Amino acid sequence: MIQDTDGLHKALEASILRNEEVYILREIQHTNVVRFIGACTKTTAILHSYSLQGFLVVKVADFGVARFQDQGGIMTAETGTYRWMAPEIPYDTMTPLQAAVGVRQVGITPRAPKKGTSKAVGLIAEMLGSRSI
Repeated sequence: MIQDTDGLHKALEASILRNEEVYILREIQHTNVVRFIGACTKTTAILHSYSLQGFLVVKVADFGVARFQDQGGIMTAETGTYRWMAPEIPYDTMTPLQAAVGVRQVGITPRAPKKGTSKAVGLIAEMLGSRSI
């Protein structure tokens, strides 16, 4: 008798990956992360006088470089907000490409901010590695 163990292995792997993903998402503690606890998938599990459909909505957010994809057109490098620069790039006199080359090839690092918490300065120092700020 031949058993379909391949399908069983795939189902088990998918279950393990899903459990790992749920664990990771459960542990995320960030102000920009919405903690979605769960949803009922069976109609018998939903309360009789309530419906989850009113709470399940799709939201679109623009972080400065996002746009809806046009199925008939092409997306270019200039898509998004003009002249937007990520807050992670601490150089106001350089383009993002110049800043990336400066950090990677030349080894320049930003100066520690004069205003700010020591926690922020520590985070910047940790991000830059062995290079001092």
